[in-house]
Amino acid sequence: MMVGNKMAFPLLTGTYLSRGVYAPQLARWDAVYGREKLLVVSQDDLQEGTQATMDTVFEFLSREEVVRYVVRYVVREVDEDEVE
Repeated sequence: MMVGNKMAFPLLTGTYLSRGVYAPQLARWDAVYGREKLLVVSQDDLQEGTQATMDTVFEFLSREEVVRYVVRYVVREVDEDEVE
């Protein structure tokens, strides 16, 4: 992330630790996709309120998209030839 014309976290650039600094990463995603297409979920929310958090995720994605994904990648028919 740039502040003026200087890196905000110059010592972290390209390091393992830099992956834990989310603001610059989210700013890049926001610039490409727009805030309305991003959903950030905290680990705490997921652990403390799993169902409520997943409901939020499903609502954000829209149920139709989730169903299409599940049907395509999770619940697909397996041909007999694929079974060992």
